[in-house]
Order: sequence, then C-alpha cells, then structure tokens
Amino acid sequence: MFVEPPARVIGLGPPLDHYVYRTQPAILSRMAVRRFVGYMNSQRERMLGTRGGAPSRPELVARYGYDVKYASHALRLVYQGLEILRDGHLTLPMPEAQRQRVLRVKRGEVPAIVDVLAEIADVQAEIERRLAAGDTPLPPQPDLARISTWSTTAHRRFWDWT
Repeated sequence: MFVEPPARVIGLGPPLDHYVYRTQPAILSRMAVRRFVGYMNSQRERMLGTRGGAPSRPELVARYGYDVKYASHALRLVYQGLEILRDGHLTLPMPEAQRQRVLRVKRGEVPAIVDVLAEIADVQAEIERRLAAGDTPLPPQPDLARISTWSTTAHRRFWDWT
C-alpha cells in the first residue's frame, strides 16, 4: 500500500507500523481504485458546482477563476488511483513530479480550469482503460478475512490484550 519505511507509514509504533506495511497486499484492490475515482469525481463535481450547489470557497473562485483546493484534491486522487492500479502500491509522500503539479494547481499557478479538467480526464481515462482490460496487479476485491485478522491483532497489541 505504501512505499515508505514502515516506521514512518502510520505512526502507531514499530510493531503495528510493520504489521500494517506487511498487510498492504490484502488491503489494496480494484475496488479501492474505484473508490479513489468516486471520491475524485465528487471533488471535481464540487469544484464545478454540480454537486452541493455553488463551490463553498467563493474567495478562491474570485481569485483564481475556480476552486483550486477542490481541483488539487481531484488531481491528487486521480494520480494516486492510477499509481495504486498500475503499481499495486501508494507512494507517500507523492512522487515529486506529481506532487509539484498538484501544488501548482493548489497555489493557483494553473490559470485555466480546462487544463486541470483535461489532465484529470486523461488520467481517469487511463484508469478506466486499465480496469476494463484487467491491466493491474491488483485483485478485484480486498482480502476481508486477512484485514479482519489484522484489525483484531492491531487492537489487541495496542491495548496489550495478548
């Protein structure tokens, strides 16, 4: 799930961090990618004002021409969804080139909303193509039994219920 030294992944401490790190193959699935895309779509719709009415940050729209915060979240989510689908893991922090692109959008340095929307659409199209073709190392569903075992074990370790 995460490409980062286990001690820095979650912050629960060495035993639990390592356990989360080792459990990542059970957690990630094509279903998780679909959730990323769904959340990205809701961010894009909020940015456009087609979900929940007008954007909730009119000061950003007045200053930049669109809600750069929603735009940056949508772009981040679509990049992360593609990485999970393509590579079977999520790099944290984000790869530098993508991180800088998201930050440029968030700072209002991409003046045309159509450019951001086109980039989101291009990456989403790649996700949809890969999902349809099964071009991914991910299983269709998460391993719920393994996740349940992990959750129980993590709680027991945290509370010293061995």
